[in-house]
Amino acid sequence: MDIKVRLIEILKKENYTFTQLAEYLDMSEEELTNALEQKTLELRSLELISKTLKIPLYSFFREEDEINKNTKPYYINKLWEGNKEI
Repeated sequence: MDIKVRLIEILKKENYTFTQLAEYLDMSEEELTNALEQKTLELRSLELISKTLKIPLYSFFREEDEINKNTKPYYINKLWEGNKEI
């Protein structure tokens, strides 16, 4: 499954459209589609999508059955607490 199809599925579940996502990224639908198909979308854009839709960044690159859903996503772990490292 390609990234655009995954994104559309997630967007649909969250009641958003691909058009809205493209606008949010300040791109046209065609530009976003081309970037996804040619795998030229900048990492910061994928990261922004990931944070906005609250999905792990790695989910764009792994099949659903490869993802361990019992582990806490890395992006919500606190690495430092005050002056102490955890």
